[in-house]
Amino acid sequence: MTPRLRLFLVTLSIVVAALAMWLWLDNFNVSMADFRLLYERLQWWPLPFLFVFLAGHVALASWRWSIIEQGLSGQRPAFAHAFAAGGLALGLGTFLPAPVVNIACRSLTNRVNGMSSLRGALSGLADQLADLAVIALLAVPAAIALNYRDLGFFLGGALAATLLGLAIVIQLPKLVHTQYYPIQLQKAAPLFERSLLFKIYGISLLRVANLVVMTLAIHAAVGAASISAIVIGTPLITLAISIAMLPGAIGASEWSFSAVFSAYGIPKADIVIFVLANRVVLTGLSLLLMLIVLIAMARKLLVRPSA
Repeated sequence: MTPRLRLFLVTLSIVVAALAMWLWLDNFNVSMADFRLLYERLQWWPLPFLFVFLAGHVALASWRWSIIEQGLSGQRPAFAHAFAAGGLALGLGTFLPAPVVNIACRSLTNRVNGMSSLRGALSGLADQLADLAVIALLAVPAAIALNYRDLGFFLGGALAATLLGLAIVIQLPKLVHTQYYPIQLQKAAPLFERSLLFKIYGISLLRVANLVVMTLAIHAAVGAASISAIVIGTPLITLAISIAMLPGAIGASEWSFSAVFSAYGIPKADIVIFVLANRVVLTGLSLLLMLIVLIAMARKLLVRPSA
């Protein structure tokens, strides 16, 4: 990719995100009165719990990435390094495309530690694809359940989708090691060992569950939307945000939540409060976690003994 094309794509994504956000604000008639109402309704007690689950979300991704790295290279990165990369990616992802930032941070982590930056990027990509695959799997029953506004249907469908995913994990190594497996991907063959796939799949499911809990924490903080709408909507919203690939998911997140909640029959005023809380609270906590990671990294550099 040439520098000119890269600049064009970055500029285009910023323009699209800004336009999408402006259209959302205009369509829902958002004003300063809505922010004042958000402040009045915000309950502070769920926020420490949300921060813990946010850190747990990063920790799960760091654990999964380190497993993938070990599968590709035979060497497992230090968890502290993996978590630091994830924390930085989380904070930078509040205003940059999160998947791209995550891959870049994993690549940089390997480079700093004297390992292959290219392999770090590839393992970071595999890490992101694991989330996308599980979310796409759960989005099917979520879409049907949203149509009927039936939480029970989603829970049953999610269980069936999870079992289907497990069956795919069991069969995938057999499919990969056939004569039809592309020779260009032979270096990635260790990723398709069954034991490794089980771990990746299990962690990915935990990440989805953790994401639902985080979104429910926003609900607890502002009392907007409903538990059923959040549980059903999370896979659909996450999938839409992942596909949009906009800086900080700006606009994509707002429209995704609004579309799902509107389809579920959530009042417009509640949608605005919830979406604003999700943007403001998660951005603030993500930046706080990144700041803590940066302070820890700086402290480690300061106390490192000189050669």
